Amino acid sequence: MSIRFSIRLALTTFIVCFMLQIGCSSKGGSNKTYTRKGEVKNVDLTNRKVVMKFLKGGQDKELSGTYTDETVVIINGRNMSIKDVKEGDKIEVVGRKEGTGTDAQFIATRVTVTRQDGDWQNTGKTSDKTPAKTTAANTESRD
Repeated sequence: MSIRFSIRLALTTFIVCFMLQIGCSSKGGSNKTYTRKGEVKNVDLTNRKVVMKFLKGGQDKELSGTYTDETVVIINGRNMSIKDVKEGDKIEVVGRKEGTGTDAQFIATRVTVTRQDGDWQNTGKTSDKTPAKTTAANTESRD
């Protein structure tokens, strides 16, 4: 092989790898996930937006985000719908940022709601993914 051919092959390989990396990017987003704990301030089902408030550095902050059909919603351990989330719920949201600058958007991938037993409202829904109730007969000690 000539030196000229080797340089050309190396350069071509570099360009192909560079283009593949650009083609596989997440369109200005990130594969990094973020978690925030707080309280639901507003749920807008029409525009698929949720606003939550949380504490950061001792100050109240707000985070506005959106959700998709793939967003998992868990309320007190049960698979539910975003329609079941209500203002004042204590939540933990896991999501990702898409876009940059003023186009940046927080997309929720998982919303976990924890309600006190007295605050629980039966929606009439059941899920095959509902955790089984623990009884003395089916508990094991894991010492």
